[in-house]
Amino acid sequence: MLAGIGVSSLNDLTKLDASTALRVTTTLLSGSLPMSATVHIGVTNPNATAAQIAGLDWILFFEDVQVLTGALQQQVYVAPNGGNSTVPLTIQADLAALFKNESMDKMLQFANGLLRVGEKSAKVTLKIQPTVLVGTQPFKMGYVVLGKGV
Repeated sequence: MLAGIGVSSLNDLTKLDASTALRVTTTLLSGSLPMSATVHIGVTNPNATAAQIAGLDWILFFEDVQVLTGALQQQVYVAPNGGNSTVPLTIQADLAALFKNESMDKMLQFANGLLRVGEKSAKVTLKIQPTVLVGTQPFKMGYVVLGKGV
């Protein structure tokens, strides 16, 4: 969502239609440009025993500059022997505050890149650090990088 507008079906946010661009501009002129996105992170467990993700910390970069950090405290079960699961990570930000000295185009490039996290062409990089349960003890793993150069 960008300024309350569903944008997940758009191919390129820098080429908004006139009506959508007007709504985004009007919202920006009010002093904010709220954006929210859910990044679905696929997880595979190659081990012979089930895995339990207790949560994860994340860092979001735009053009190699850290712009947001956060944490997800949600347990996710991943079945053994190649089992798959998805971790939904919701990211929310006010783009006007994040990019207060930048152009509207720069803000839209960031939002556009967020829609493409995990693709090599994305200008947005997401680093995640899962916490897994080993027995009943939480254990922080190393960072996994999703995005540019992956």
